[in-house]
Amino acid sequence: MTTSNAFVSPDFSSFKDPSVNTDMIISIHNPGHEPSVRIRDIESERPQQGSRQRKNEFEPYLNGDITNISQFTAAQIEQPKSVKTQNTESVNPEDISNLLKAEPYNYEELHIPEWFDSSTIHDVEKLAVPEFFENGTMTPNDYITFRNTIIESYRANADYYLTVSSCKSKLPNIDLFILVRIHNFLESNKLINTIVSLN
Repeated sequence: MTTSNAFVSPDFSSFKDPSVNTDMIISIHNPGHEPSVRIRDIESERPQQGSRQRKNEFEPYLNGDITNISQFTAAQIEQPKSVKTQNTESVNPEDISNLLKAEPYNYEELHIPEWFDSSTIHDVEKLAVPEFFENGTMTPNDYITFRNTIIESYRANADYYLTVSSCKSKLPNIDLFILVRIHNFLESNKLINTIVSLN
């Protein structure tokens, strides 16, 4: 079965349909870039009364266009009703201002072990971090500086967990291995991170 069309351009070639075993040639139709215009009679193409072609009246007609939507005007659109707010409870502005005041942290609540003194080094500390006390590159004064800086950093924000990385940013010249050992020692002896729980 051969089809021909007067609008076939010579630029387009014919091709064989692979689904058909016969030597049927199908021409490609491309009339150019002109749109096809049809005059449609919407009234005659509308489904008849009782017809089930559309599931509801808001679906478009089959092969049809919407031509008149003038029924949706501002007069027919129902606006939402305004809801009256009821003031059930009066709020005193003085009560709110009392809640907004920042209060400094009470450091007296922080538990400090009895053996700890910020100006001296205890024997427990010498056992925990011996590299500061064995004629190495670091001195006991370096240890006191590092230890006190870590403790002061924690007390500045005692509500937050003090991490090793935040200590490293405050002590950039210290070796990370030594910093972790000091941090673990202070944490295990409840000198830092005593209030905050990790839950």
